[in-house]
Amino acid sequence: MNSMLQSLKFDPVVFLAQIVIFIALVVIMRFVFWEPMLANISKRDRDVDDAYRQRDALEADMHALRDDYQRRMAAVEAEARTRIQESIKDAQAQRELLLNEAREQAEEVIRQGIASIDAERAAVLAGMTDQIAAVAATAAANALGGGATEVLLRRELKPIVAQATGGGTERSA
Repeated sequence: MNSMLQSLKFDPVVFLAQIVIFIALVVIMRFVFWEPMLANISKRDRDVDDAYRQRDALEADMHALRDDYQRRMAAVEAEARTRIQESIKDAQAQRELLLNEAREQAEEVIRQGIASIDAERAAVLAGMTDQIAAVAATAAANALGGGATEVLLRRELKPIVAQATGGGTERSA
């Protein structure tokens, strides 16, 4: 074994020095490299976790805002529908009122027209009764040869003509 150690040129002092240097290097690396690196990695993990938490909070806020927006839009739409329906009801009521007023006005015009026609008819009938009585009286006076006066014959014939024409009003001539 000595020959083997001699062939490798193994020196136990150098070996012990290398072990001591390695242990010192591991201790130095721990303080100089590993602890700062692990601290940076830990800080980075915390930053990533904070970013995820912040993203989750923002997402929750976004959902809450969207839900609030949708609730408000639904309320606005419901109010708009209600106002439209009220406007339609008001318009229908106004329409009915206008139609009723127009109907009443038309009926009043018709009543006035009928009254005017009846008055005109009565006046025309009265005039016609007078004319027919005058013609009949003239014809009777001519037929009788002057024995009866025309005025007297008119007075006598007027009620008969009025009765025959449908009850025209009596007017003295």
